[in-house]
Amino acid sequence: MAEVLSQGASGFTCPRFGGAIWEHDGGGSTSFECRIGDRFSEAEMWIEHCATRNRAILTAARALAENAALARRIAASAERRGDAAVAARLEAEAQEEDRLYAQVRAMVDGLSEDDLDGTA
Repeated sequence: MAEVLSQGASGFTCPRFGGAIWEHDGGGSTSFECRIGDRFSEAEMWIEHCATRNRAILTAARALAENAALARRIAASAERRGDAAVAARLEAEAQEEDRLYAQVRAMVDGLSEDDLDGTA
C-alpha cells in the first residue's frame, strides 16, 4: 500500500451511508474513505456516486407520482364534501406533480439495473 502523502475532507459524502468522506492522496493514486471504513478508488467512488444519484432520481419520481395520486384522492374526498375550492387546488397540485414527474422520469429513461446497483 502506498504511503499516504496527504489527506483531508473531500467535500463528498459516502455513497453508501452518506457520511463525510476523506480523500487520501498516495502520490499518484487517490482513494476515498468514510468514517466507518468504506474505501473507494477514484473509479469506484464515481461508479458508486452515479448509482446513488440514479436511485435518488428514481425515488424522486416515485414520490412525485405518489404525491399526485394522493392529492387526487384527497381532491375527490373534498369534492364529495362539497369543497370545490380545495378540490380544485389539490387537482392543480396533482397536475404540477405530474409535470415534475415527467421531467424527472425523462432523466432516468434507459437506465438499467446495472446503473442502479453500481456495477456499470
